[in-house]
Amino acid sequence: MTHSTKHSIRNAALILALLPPGAFLHAVSLTRGPYLQNLQPSRVTIVWKTDMASDSEIVYGPASSYGFKIGDPSTVTQHALTIPNLAKSQTYHYKVKSGGAALTGDLTFRAGKDSTFTSFTFAAMGDHRSSPPAHLAIAQRVRLTDLELILDTGDLTNDGNKASNWDPQFFTPEKDVMSRICLFPSIGNHDGTAQNYLDYFVLPAQSSGSERYYSFDYANAHYVVIDSYSNFSQGSAQHNWLVRDLEVNKNKPWLFAMMHNPPYSSSSHGSDLPTRNTLCPLFEAGGVDVVFSGHDHDYERSLVNGVLYIVTGGGGAPLYKSGRNSWTQFSSSQHHFTVVNVDNTTCAIQAVASDGAVIDAVSLSPSGVREWHREADNKTETER
Repeated sequence: MTHSTKHSIRNAALILALLPPGAFLHAVSLTRGPYLQNLQPSRVTIVWKTDMASDSEIVYGPASSYGFKIGDPSTVTQHALTIPNLAKSQTYHYKVKSGGAALTGDLTFRAGKDSTFTSFTFAAMGDHRSSPPAHLAIAQRVRLTDLELILDTGDLTNDGNKASNWDPQFFTPEKDVMSRICLFPSIGNHDGTAQNYLDYFVLPAQSSGSERYYSFDYANAHYVVIDSYSNFSQGSAQHNWLVRDLEVNKNKPWLFAMMHNPPYSSSSHGSDLPTRNTLCPLFEAGGVDVVFSGHDHDYERSLVNGVLYIVTGGGGAPLYKSGRNSWTQFSSSQHHFTVVNVDNTTCAIQAVASDGAVIDAVSLSPSGVREWHREADNKTETER
């Protein structure tokens, strides 16, 4: 061995000794995401997870040449960075990086819209649970739809207390969707104590002080998201918040509500009567246009006292047999998601199957839906 070779080996050994433990064993790998959270007109949070603790960086801009970056040197496995100063409704390109390497190719998202916008499109879906192939089929159809945000009515996994369920049952099927469209979830009974749910999502708690139930604006609409599994009885913190929130926002052109348990359902679980008796009077008085829920694994559209109730629990879980009651306008037992297209003074709603077939369609105006008819609360339904 020559003197120069020995010298090179000694230098290489010295360099390796100075490197931190684990360096060069393998590069940082992406294990979840990235996915958008808490979308607003001027900012969005992007979340991703890596197999080893590392720093966080996002390069972004209005074109694939990027031009801007934001970072955090803290070494973590759960990464979350908020991109500020966005131009409303502008399409942005982005790429996430950790450990000095890009973890994704070029991705895109669209910034949120403020109240000056009167046209937008969103989806509602839920009850994915333990059927990733059926969930993936819905997600692939959602991916083909031009959406700006997604409401998820809950039961994201079969058992949300088990961290091992979240990737195969939820984040992996939703990967291509959530990298470009922000999803706002609600808590279902299968989401357990919701601790993992709260750890994985970044939700707008400004109005309520809680991420379990919250509200937000998008374009000229207001959304309230209710926790079916926290106290919502009269006088509770959640009830008081909802009363205040609906009062403040009652003059918004569009009001949408979401929760897991359905106030009106004719399928296996049936109507949640505490929800109906406690919350529906608030929806009616507050001028809520549409209430989305899940829990029953089917689709049902109902109109009661001027409020449209849609059960959209066909996101992948095993289907339940649909039923009918006096309030039911349409029901069907199919895997599906619901698309809502708002254009000036019209709100067009479609239930879309995983093969793209339209199951149901209805159109309404902000006041027109409340003028269709007023139906007395059903007294003959079997209480479940």
